[in-house]
Amino acid sequence: MEYRTREFARLYGLVSEQLALITQDFSWRSQPERDWLAYLVIVFQELFADWDRDPKLRDYLQGLEVWEGRDVHPVFRLAGHVYLHVSYDLVRGVAGTLATAMAVLPPHLHIVPANTRTLSVPPPIKLASRAEARMAFLAASPAFPAALGSRDAVDLLGEITVWAKVLGVLPRKKRELALRIISQWVLALRNAAFIAGETIADVAPADRLLMVGKLLQGIEDARRDSQKGFTTTDLEPWGFPILGVAPLPFLLAPPWMVAAIATLVVAIAWMSWIAKIRRRRRALLGAIDNLGLGILRALAKAGWEAKEFPQPKG
Repeated sequence: MEYRTREFARLYGLVSEQLALITQDFSWRSQPERDWLAYLVIVFQELFADWDRDPKLRDYLQGLEVWEGRDVHPVFRLAGHVYLHVSYDLVRGVAGTLATAMAVLPPHLHIVPANTRTLSVPPPIKLASRAEARMAFLAASPAFPAALGSRDAVDLLGEITVWAKVLGVLPRKKRELALRIISQWVLALRNAAFIAGETIADVAPADRLLMVGKLLQGIEDARRDSQKGFTTTDLEPWGFPILGVAPLPFLLAPPWMVAAIATLVVAIAWMSWIAKIRRRRRALLGAIDNLGLGILRALAKAGWEAKEFPQPKG
């Protein structure tokens, strides 16, 4: 199935451009660290390319397409895609590129079997020093707020919410706020994801598969829970229940009274509509925030449950 991920792909392209600047800067850390980071970017792109053909992602991605029979709001959908990539693809990419006592293979990480390139082509680059991997990963963090806070990112949200923008649901300042919320959660989630990736890499192969499965279930639960409390659908702008009042009494009234009543009705309807828009705006931003928190909890839980697994001897 094809999902509406074009907007995420464009946003991801902005992030990749920032990361490319880092990996091409010869003054940035060591050559092995730059090579490892550049390889990670390739792996993340391959994992993203797997989304359409990964049956394990079907429930999560379909839930970002349609919820309760209606289209999901495009900004919530974009946030959901971003969080999935950071909390799931990143975890598996990190786990597959660290030196371990027992080799981490694609089947251990729920990699789609049909994609034989992921973690195979080009040949994996593994960083022997965990300390260097952690520092390189942390040092690359500024690339994310730089990309998500860019004018191109704000304009992208303007394009995908063009009608919402016209109707005042998500003006520029609110788009900037939405991106700032997403950016802050990206920084938090990627740090937790690195720890989870390390943890998965260090357990036995069978336990790796179990941990990845539990992590994905936690991510899906977070998506579902965040949508229960908010109708994450596109705005229906022309919903004025007051206009459904039977018109017959007005036809019997004097013209001046009809005009006065009509003006009052329109004014009340307009104020009601504006209030509804503002509530929906706050609810949308709250849902994006809650989804990030829920997924962070899923990552933390995956790391905590890893204590139950014995460490392999190598």
